[in-house]
Amino acid sequence: MTRRNTVLISILLLLVSGQAVAESVGELRHPGLPLLPIDAHSLALGGAAEARWGLLSGLPSNPAQMLALDGVTFSTVLQLRTASSNREGNDWSESRQDFPAFQVTAALPRGFRLGAGFRADLRSRGSFDQAVELPELSYTQSFSQEGGLHRFPLTLAFPIGTKLRLGLGLSLYKGNLNQEWSWHSFRDLDGLYDGSYAERKIRRQASWHGTGLMLGVQARPLPALGVSLRWEGPADLTGTESQETAGEDDATDLTLDGHMPGRWGVGLSLKLPADGHASLQWDHEDWDSYEPPITSSELQSSDRFGFGLEWMLGKRTGRRNKQRGIPLRFGLRFGDLPATDPLVGGEVTERMLGLGTGFEIQSGRGSVDVTFFMQQLRDADGSTLEDRWGFALSLRTSEIWKKRRQPF
Repeated sequence: MTRRNTVLISILLLLVSGQAVAESVGELRHPGLPLLPIDAHSLALGGAAEARWGLLSGLPSNPAQMLALDGVTFSTVLQLRTASSNREGNDWSESRQDFPAFQVTAALPRGFRLGAGFRADLRSRGSFDQAVELPELSYTQSFSQEGGLHRFPLTLAFPIGTKLRLGLGLSLYKGNLNQEWSWHSFRDLDGLYDGSYAERKIRRQASWHGTGLMLGVQARPLPALGVSLRWEGPADLTGTESQETAGEDDATDLTLDGHMPGRWGVGLSLKLPADGHASLQWDHEDWDSYEPPITSSELQSSDRFGFGLEWMLGKRTGRRNKQRGIPLRFGLRFGDLPATDPLVGGEVTERMLGLGTGFEIQSGRGSVDVTFFMQQLRDADGSTLEDRWGFALSLRTSEIWKKRRQPF
């Protein structure tokens, strides 16, 4: 058995033993947990935002939705979250800050929109210390992991008539995973230990990339009804891995290959009286066909369902009395995650509640959206594995050259 396989099996046994204390046990396995919906507006609607025809969402995941944006638009997202678990033998808590996405969209002649951006799809981060007690000595083994899977979408959207929009694009995938093992705090109980492994470290660095196709459609068959379709094709992944051991000159280099699964989503929106909107979203990710570039646990296909409501409060119109109002957004999302419970196996389900609002800036040329969310992960028996809550902030700002008459 190679040293690489020995180390991987040791880590798996430590996780299964249930004695490790990690930042997040669920995120230690590759590819980790998916991030929340891309922007604060979508998050407040439970992720059900792609079928909204005129939605000025900061970062639409459906490329056809870019046609709702004017001028040169820059969007970015900040998420602040805290999470905790009181699972027996694996208590942990954490707070973190993420910039999960940004995008630039440019308006071209004849209604075309060109977009480029960055999206953090999956993450895999955590650490733990494991005490080892043997008859002749005791020591501590530490493990840390940092990595994830990111996309750089390049998209082109254009209208087909007045009731249909089409978006085409490429998803440039970039993945990485950095791991480090170390052994320290040795106590020689019987005088047999020679100290050769004291402060020994093993570092593993891997990276991979690939390219996949992306298609988005938005339609408005009726003035009050919107539908959407998003499809992201599978992609082959290639990369390299290097493993170094402290005190040894030679590094082990390997060639990696894998396969990214396909994903799709369908949405429906309905305009309600009194400036209200209701929306539904169904997202599917075919993780059964995923071939990881590096050693990974088996994943399963996942489905998520989102429901969102939005009302415009205090809106008044008239020649002398015009007020845009303040939006109130409410969303629910539920479904399952690709990865099983890392300690005992079994499906992991997600429940999320989002509440949010927003306001326009720069005379309609931008917006700020903010959302509070609560997320809960449960195992197959309904027991809570993890509680999360936090805030998401999205900023969209645009420049419409044809309409600009004075500096901002």
